[in-house]
Amino acid sequence: MLKKTGNMFEHITECDLCFVTTNGTTRKDGRLVMGAGAAKEALLLYPNLAKYFGKRVAEVGCRYHLLVHPEFSEGGWKKLAAFQTKLDWFNPTPVNLLRESLFKLDSFARANSTAVIYLNYPGIGLGGLDLATVEQLFKEVCLPDNVTVWKLK
Repeated sequence: MLKKTGNMFEHITECDLCFVTTNGTTRKDGRLVMGAGAAKEALLLYPNLAKYFGKRVAEVGCRYHLLVHPEFSEGGWKKLAAFQTKLDWFNPTPVNLLRESLFKLDSFARANSTAVIYLNYPGIGLGGLDLATVEQLFKEVCLPDNVTVWKLK
């Protein structure tokens, strides 16, 4: 795993797939709640993303870990993917859910080893986890070097 500091959305053209941290809550209109953090930034770039993710959550359930469009290599909005850190938007990140999502990302990244994958730093900020907890999870999972984790500051 590589780490970079900065806004990953300013470098989105340099990756094949960009995961944003999300939750499992859908609105009454079926859209995934994406009102803060990296999810909100992704939604500003691609306003229909919440509709697509909400439809997928309806298909697979609220504990999905990763949502990746099967044609992500085409780019555009399809290169944005959901990395689940929460079940509900208003609760903190459960450590076990984050661990499970990291293991799913590890498997996905190894199966797609030529893909350059970005992920915003998960679980901190509105997730409520401290850096030491997330760093320990990174040590447990040991993501491959085709994954870059971005931290704003």
